[in-house]
Amino acid sequence: MSRSILDMRLEGASLTTRSVEAASFWAYEDIEVAIQGMAAFADFEAKRPMEWLLIKVRGALGRVLLQSASPGRQAGIGCDWPATCSSEVFFGLRKAGIATPWILWAGSEGSALVVRARVFGLSREWAPALADALVIALRTHIPWATLSRDLQTASFSQAPWVEAGGLALELRRKSIGGLPAVVPPNGVQISFLTHTPFRLEKATLQRAGGCPIPQFDTLGWLGSALPRRLWSLAPWMGVCPKALSEAAALAVSSAKGEQTTKIASACGKRSGGHHRADPARVPPPIYLRQPDQAVFAALRIAEICGVGRATVIGCGQFELQAIDM
Repeated sequence: MSRSILDMRLEGASLTTRSVEAASFWAYEDIEVAIQGMAAFADFEAKRPMEWLLIKVRGALGRVLLQSASPGRQAGIGCDWPATCSSEVFFGLRKAGIATPWILWAGSEGSALVVRARVFGLSREWAPALADALVIALRTHIPWATLSRDLQTASFSQAPWVEAGGLALELRRKSIGGLPAVVPPNGVQISFLTHTPFRLEKATLQRAGGCPIPQFDTLGWLGSALPRRLWSLAPWMGVCPKALSEAAALAVSSAKGEQTTKIASACGKRSGGHHRADPARVPPPIYLRQPDQAVFAALRIAEICGVGRATVIGCGQFELQAIDM
């Protein structure tokens, strides 16, 4: 499948469905690599945010995949093989606002650092190649000793397997064919797990002690960011992005919940004329009262995909919790 055929297949996605039906076949695969003795690298709150590590993982993974890519892809003009190379699938630029079909996550499991790549829909066909590349990238393309010094932790130098000349890695894969049907709870708390870059140009800025404190309509932001995210990934599921995103936007716009939340940031930063939240902070929760099936299904899809910008490096990840409201 050449790049143009891949693009035509994605842009030709025509299945018209709502979020409730889409959730039932929103398929993905998790590729996890556990690195024993490296859990200190997942201490993100005490050290640095998750994207600090995942930017390096993404870069290393891209370099590994590029080594086996087609000549056209290596030259920067797109894959020119009949069967699209994995570098094109996961790092190539798609048309019409279609997102790259994967995200990264990192965390700890006992004494191990766990790095996970989650791939969506059609891109699961290239999951084996991504899994192999992730193992190689983590084993040989990440400067762990340098990163350990940056974090001021002795965990790397004390690990006996370093002296033996290699990392102790475990590869795990799990495929999910869709999300099971769930009755929406009376109330939902949306708790963000990672940094989510907000654009605050529409926020009300109030000064406290000479420092601007961004105020942000979190529910309003979610009402626009969530449909955009579904739009960008829908073609990988064979779903018409316009129909799905419009249905999700209509559903979320009718949701009832907390309207305005203060961003947990000392000062708004200005970049290109826009105020932004502190990149080292995680947004406060959003609360929804009595979400209907369409809203809850859209939220459940976004829970596994992330929402907002920079999702591929772990930003915008959240979890849903049922609460009484």
